[in-house]
Amino acid sequence: MAQDEKIEGADKGDSLSSLARKAVSSSIKSILSSEDGLKALVAGIVPKEVGQTVLRELAIMRSEAVKAFAKELTRFLQSIDIAGEIQKVLAGLSFDIHIKVDINTRQEAKGTPEEKPKKTR
Repeated sequence: MAQDEKIEGADKGDSLSSLARKAVSSSIKSILSSEDGLKALVAGIVPKEVGQTVLRELAIMRSEAVKAFAKELTRFLQSIDIAGEIQKVLAGLSFDIHIKVDINTRQEAKGTPEEKPKKTR
């Protein structure tokens, strides 16, 4: 009996610490998931000037990364032969095309049958 009480006490302690861990974890997740919460956290830790400098450097890095990506993409697109690649793809395909052409006089197309004009020489 005493041993069962010790096990139950250990389970209660584990469940309380687990509950506390989950509460702290969810609080941190909610702070970090919202932009305002993250800004408030960073503002409390980092001085404003440092934050502005970091934001400026990140903007420069992003701009340089976009430029580098655009340059590489341009170089790649200029190096490939698009017409040749399309020919390679289409060379392995076969096409089955069916065309039906009907030619009607204007009167028949309108649905009002009239006398056909007589041919004269």
